[in-house]
Amino acid sequence: MKILAVNPGSTSTKIAVFEDLRPLFEAGVELTDVRRSAFAAVLDQLEMRCALISRALSEAGFAEDAFDAVVGRGGLLAPMPSGTYLVNDAMKDYLTEAPRGEHASNLGAFIAERFAGRSGCRAYIVDPVSVDELSDVARISGAPEIERGSLVHALNQKAMGRKAAAAFGKRYEDCRFVVAHLGNGASMAADDAETIPGVDSVCGIPDSGIAHAIGYSNASGKPYRRSFVKYTPTWPRSFMPQNQSVRDLIARMKLIPVQTEIEGKRMLFCDDSIVRGTQLKDTVVRLYERGAKAVHMRSACPPLLFGCRFLNFSRSRCELDLAARRAIAKLEKCSDPTDEMIEPYLEFDSEKYRAMVEEIRKSLNLHTLKFQKLEKLIEAIGIDPSKVCTYCWNGRDVDVNTVEFE
Repeated sequence: MKILAVNPGSTSTKIAVFEDLRPLFEAGVELTDVRRSAFAAVLDQLEMRCALISRALSEAGFAEDAFDAVVGRGGLLAPMPSGTYLVNDAMKDYLTEAPRGEHASNLGAFIAERFAGRSGCRAYIVDPVSVDELSDVARISGAPEIERGSLVHALNQKAMGRKAAAAFGKRYEDCRFVVAHLGNGASMAADDAETIPGVDSVCGIPDSGIAHAIGYSNASGKPYRRSFVKYTPTWPRSFMPQNQSVRDLIARMKLIPVQTEIEGKRMLFCDDSIVRGTQLKDTVVRLYERGAKAVHMRSACPPLLFGCRFLNFSRSRCELDLAARRAIAKLEKCSDPTDEMIEPYLEFDSEKYRAMVEEIRKSLNLHTLKFQKLEKLIEAIGIDPSKVCTYCWNGRDVDVNTVEFE
């Protein structure tokens, strides 16, 4: 059986041809910013993407009418179990209306149907991003009014799980895996590609930084190492105790240094965020005390400049406790910067943004410091940007009238 597989992403369309399980051809059809910006809506790109796929297949010597099945990546459909689904009119109507948002993966069903029609075969999608197999406990969001929804990279995660099961000589259904999506860390490494510092290892601050560090390591070719082991039979979050000295003690107890991975090493750390920076600063001190030669830091999200209105990152509710806010206050020579003062610092890589990052770097005694770009973070999440709250990074309020509570 000859199969055409199509995976439309935001910046490219990946295609592959298989003879049963044997890959015959793989290619990534890149889309320039200019080419994508010519279309108001994602589905308007259908003809353009199909033409590029046709050209790639033709150049590789494959006839468009010779496939026995065509499969596309599943898009933002209603919550459903994982599996393989036939493309039908109801599915296409839902993707056209896009009640869960526009995303490049929504094109998968339409592209599959277009090429299936040319071969006279069936069109399918597999494991859409709306796969919902969360347990009841996993649906707890922390806010009683909101039930946590499921939007995941199910296609890739389940594929990796099946590969791992095969390597163990077991059936996928008989295994239990922890699968991490590493795209955010990989995109940070891509941004560092031309200026990546000379490091001996890439490390994650347990546990939140581990997936980012593995992704960075894979993309950069720098070895991943565990320089800290997390000891968890203490407080679940180190900011919970009322007393600062107890919080500091809990933070130190939770991170057990691995001396052989620290001494004499130039290390690049990844973590999910830098909030106040207090514990990170203490961690850097501990690393130098144990003989680290250099400590670099990559934050998997932009600088936090506004206090979250829904959850709490720390015991304090004062925005001036945020490391980025303190840096701006010092640069602007004021006690509490206004929103108007902060606005110029929101522009990534502007002169003021770079000055803020440099001030944070110096305060933490890091060799280099970089933050993830907001657009790269949202791209790694893989859902409609209108459904992502970005208030803590840019102070932009969410339009609650556009948010669906399911």
